[in-house]
Amino acid sequence: MKIASAFGMKAGAFLDEALYRKAVHFPAGEGERIQTGSQAVAVRLITAEISLNNLEVRIITFEKATDAIKLEAAGTDRFVYCLEGRFTARVDDETFLLRKGDSLYLLPEAPMSFTAAASTKAAFLLISSNDRRSA
Repeated sequence: MKIASAFGMKAGAFLDEALYRKAVHFPAGEGERIQTGSQAVAVRLITAEISLNNLEVRIITFEKATDAIKLEAAGTDRFVYCLEGRFTARVDDETFLLRKGDSLYLLPEAPMSFTAAASTKAAFLLISSNDRRSA
């Protein structure tokens, strides 16, 4: 703190290089695996290792058709992008069929559930803001 003060800087400025990287590479298959309670559904939190990140990015994979998985309303905006296969997304009373390349934007209060639409593998990317103001 004395060195930072001598240069008229904030002490945290010395940590910026260690905490803030301009880019973080995630090779395929990496990320924290999250337990789902289902053998047919896999969830990986891609951004788990990033300090002070503003986004949470998950890849959710259905190995086969399964019961619906529910994702709670996160209190933040969310964006869903279908990576492969087909799945249905239920938001309140609306149902959307998403195919590869389709996306869905959800408001913070929107509860949602997903079901694989066919017996083949399906995967989607779920991006949500990581709002630290509520933490």
